Amino acid sequence: MKTDKKIVSGISFLKILFIALLGLVLLIPMVMISGLVKERSLRKLEVGREITSKWGQSQEISGPVMVIPYEKEIVSRINEAGQVKTIVAYQTEYLHLLPNKLRVSQEVKPEIRKRGIYQTVVYTSVTQINGDFLAFNLEKEGIKPEAVAWEKARLVLGVSDLKGLSAFPEVAWNGKPAETNSSTATLFNEHLSAPVNLAAEKTTVGTFTIKLNIRGADFTSVAPLGRENDITIKGNWANPAFDGDYLPTERSVKDGRFQARWSVQSLDRKIPQQWTNAQVGYPVEDKEEGKFSFKKPAIAVVKVVFLDGVDLYQQTDRSLKYAALVIVLAFLSLMFTEILRRTPFHIIHYALIGAALVIFYTLLLSFSEQIGFNAAYLTAFLATNGIITWFVRSISKSTLTALIFACILTLFFGFNFVLMQLEDYSLLVGSIGMFVILSALMYLTSKINWFPEEPENKPGLNS
Repeated sequence: MKTDKKIVSGISFLKILFIALLGLVLLIPMVMISGLVKERSLRKLEVGREITSKWGQSQEISGPVMVIPYEKEIVSRINEAGQVKTIVAYQTEYLHLLPNKLRVSQEVKPEIRKRGIYQTVVYTSVTQINGDFLAFNLEKEGIKPEAVAWEKARLVLGVSDLKGLSAFPEVAWNGKPAETNSSTATLFNEHLSAPVNLAAEKTTVGTFTIKLNIRGADFTSVAPLGRENDITIKGNWANPAFDGDYLPTERSVKDGRFQARWSVQSLDRKIPQQWTNAQVGYPVEDKEEGKFSFKKPAIAVVKVVFLDGVDLYQQTDRSLKYAALVIVLAFLSLMFTEILRRTPFHIIHYALIGAALVIFYTLLLSFSEQIGFNAAYLTAFLATNGIITWFVRSISKSTLTALIFACILTLFFGFNFVLMQLEDYSLLVGSIGMFVILSALMYLTSKINWFPEEPENKPGLNS
C-alpha cells in the first residue's frame, strides 16, 4: 500500500502549528513576570526613598556667593500744573559676586543600609571649601560705594538637603569665624547664610574657609561656581561613576577606594561673575525678548554616583528580553530530538517543558533578591535543566536522549548569560550566535526526509 505523502506532511505541519501557538501563549506569563520585575524595582526605589528621607537625600553643594544689599536711586519726573517736579526714590537691591578661585576637597564614606530584602547606598562626608573673592566692580554697574550696605554682606552657600547636616557648618571670613544660619534666598534649593561685616574694608576682597559634615545618598555633587575651580572627591567605594557635566582630569579606582580631581574654568558658565538683582537670585537672559528674567538657571556640576553593584532587576529584565528566543530554540531542539531519535513527544509534553522554562524566570527573580543575580541564574538553571532532563528521560526511556537535550539547554542558557554580560558587544556576539544556530538548523533539516514514501513495486521483482 502506498502512503499518501500529503497526509504525512499535513500531520507534521499541524503539530508544528500547535507548537508555534503554544510558544505564543507562553509569552503571556513572560509579560506578567516582566511586570512583576518592574513592580519589585519600584518597591526598591520606594524603600530607598523612605531611608534617605530620614538620613539625607542626594547632596549638591553650591557656592558660596557674596551677597550685599545696596540702595538703588530711582529718579522720576512728573508734570503738575505745568511744573516739572523731580521725585527721588530708593529701592533695595543686591550685589552678587562669585568666587575668584574655589577649591573643594571632599572625603566620602559610603555604606549600605538595608530594610528587608532591599538596600540603598548612603554616605557621610566631610567637605572642605576655601577660596577668595576679588573686588566687586561697582563702576561697571553704576553704583556709588556709599550706597552699598557693607555691614550687611553675607556669604550664601547652597546645600540641597539641609536635613543631611550632621554638624553645625564652620565658616570663616579672613580667618574670623562667622555665624551660620538657614536662608530664604532663591539662589539654590536650600541655603546657608553667614553674615560678614565689610564696613571697615568696604571691599569684597578676602578669603573664606567652610567645613561641612553632610549625610547623603546615591550621589554627591559640587557646582564649580568659581572663576577657577579645583575640586577633589575621594572615598572608600569600589564602584563609583563619574557623572555630571564635566569629566575628571585625574581619576583613580583601586583597592576599594577612588579619587577624582576636576579642574574647571568659568568660560562656559551660564551665569556672570558679578551681577545686580532686585532679589537674591540669578539674572537669566531671555534671548527671545532680549532682556533679563530671574529664573534659576541649570547649574553645571561635577558628580560621583555610588553604584550599588549591578541592578539585579535590570539584569532580570534583560534576561526576559531573550526569553522568547530560549523557548523557540528549546522547542526546535525538542522537535529535532523527536525526529532524529524517533521519540514521539505529545503537545502536552511541549507545554510542560515550556512551563518549566517560564518558571525559570520566576526562580531567577526570587533567588536574585536573596543571593545575587549570578548565583541565582546558576541555581535557577540547574533546577530547571534538572527537571526537564528528568522529564525527557522518563518519556524517551533513553538516558542518551535526555543528556543530549540537557547539553542543548546548557548551551542556550549559557549563550543567554554571555549576551547579558556583554554591554558593548552583545549585538555582535548575538548576531554571530544566531547565524551559527541557523546554520546548524539548516544542516539538520537537510538530513531529514520530510516526505517519506513506501517503495514501489518495480517490474521483474514479483514476476
